[in-house]
Amino acid sequence: MGRVQLVNAVICSMLTYSFHVYKWPSSLLMEVAKAMRNFIWSGSFDQRKLCTVSWAKICKTKDEGGLSVRDPMKMNQAFLLHLTWQLLTSEEHWAHIGRTRFLHKGLPKAHYITSSVWPGMKKHVTIILEHAIWSVGNGKSINFWSDKWLESPIADQWGIPHTLLQPIRMMVSDCIEERNWIIPEYIWNRDAELAVKILKITLLVDDIPDKLIWKHAMDGNLTHKMAYDFMNGAGPNVSWAKLLWNSYIPPSRAFITWRVLHNKLPTDDNLRKRGCYIVSICCFCRAYFESTHHIMFECPVTFRLWDWLRKGTDQPLDCTNCSTLLLGRGGMGSKMVQQVLNSAIIHLIWAIWIERNQRCFHNKSQHMSSLFNTMLAEVQLSYRLSLANGASAMQDHKISQMFNIP
Repeated sequence: MGRVQLVNAVICSMLTYSFHVYKWPSSLLMEVAKAMRNFIWSGSFDQRKLCTVSWAKICKTKDEGGLSVRDPMKMNQAFLLHLTWQLLTSEEHWAHIGRTRFLHKGLPKAHYITSSVWPGMKKHVTIILEHAIWSVGNGKSINFWSDKWLESPIADQWGIPHTLLQPIRMMVSDCIEERNWIIPEYIWNRDAELAVKILKITLLVDDIPDKLIWKHAMDGNLTHKMAYDFMNGAGPNVSWAKLLWNSYIPPSRAFITWRVLHNKLPTDDNLRKRGCYIVSICCFCRAYFESTHHIMFECPVTFRLWDWLRKGTDQPLDCTNCSTLLLGRGGMGSKMVQQVLNSAIIHLIWAIWIERNQRCFHNKSQHMSSLFNTMLAEVQLSYRLSLANGASAMQDHKISQMFNIP
């Protein structure tokens, strides 16, 4: 999990300055993403590992079931989108120069322009105009027919081809006189409903310029984070994210449970799916073939750990799968009880996996009671990072005694 932090804090930060200005070749961005992916799983940029979670899933936010790794390709596009937003909205000198050189009537010029920056920005002008709307000030910057200052451009509502609008330069300010709307009679005759919508737009007393508003932002301003979220796309949230990623669970422990939830631990069953045909046997019970679900929840040897935890806490534990194990206790007991049990489950999964690796690769083993004591010590450390307080209930007292919590 520390490698994920290194990738986000070091590699992505090294690329940020260049991403803000230039469009990188897709092939180069794919190579960067490949190196990042390999480093996360193997610790080396050129060594590939099996049984890994897909890159697209890793780049999702933690709330969506990913690791919040920033995809360099989408980072580059997001920064260029933000730069294009600044080009269209900023009043700085560089933006005025850029608009004069690259745009004609608010749209990209059709002919080729020699520039190291413009090729990466050109396609984003259309994206911004589709997801932004004009806030009417003095109306001098808004084209009455082709710009989006209502829910859609008036030309689109009336079915007017944009080729016919080229010689027409009617601005919204042409319909404003002394801060009041003066709507032409032909608009009333053609579309009275449209005229009423225009009248409902409040005109400010002060002569302020028009402003382009990003529709997906509360304040109308497009930030770098919003640009990346827009390019990355939002997906459904997973219900277990807050239980896994929090202040009292070490990320290295949560990472193992995250892999269990995605069924991407390199157990024998997953290695076989990748073409590694090996003789498989559970290193704990020596009676069944190895799978993630078996060694964690079905093996009679490791199941004793869950049985001890269930009896010691007097809490029901649904070991059908990892998701039901984490979510099956929702709302039970005080906040302290919920956090301690959640911590115990995640630490126990981590302890089983570490013990499995010791038995498979180093021929070392320890008794299940020692493994359980390791989990108890880890939970005590996690409780010190938790801000939850227990209640004066018998359930809280029993759990405090079991985990030696003051």
